Amino acid sequence: VLLRRFEKRLLEELGLAPDLRHEAEGGPAVRADCWYRFDPLAGPRRLHGEPAGDLDVPGQVLLALADDRLADGDELRRAGGLLRRVLEVYLAGRPLKSRQVMLAMRRGRLAARQEVVE
Repeated sequence: VLLRRFEKRLLEELGLAPDLRHEAEGGPAVRADCWYRFDPLAGPRRLHGEPAGDLDVPGQVLLALADDRLADGDELRRAGGLLRRVLEVYLAGRPLKSRQVMLAMRRGRLAARQEVVE
């Protein structure tokens, strides 16, 4: 969950985060009970037909990601895939080492706590 929040906030701070609450190009509000095909540059577009690809996602996942309330493994997996695809577009193939940064930060906090205790 923390990694997804970090990636989402990174995109927001850079001004690159797509609107997750509305369909692309100022379309209607995303509905939790509908499926959407996610365009990494434009955002979600309502899917008319069966979900078929890794960028087809239920509206409930988009809304949960928008509200920072991802709950279960499936929501986290789908949200992670969306965020990775958006980041891939803007990074042009260069790796984002957000997982390594988060782990290093966690290790640093743990090391600092141990020093205080000793």
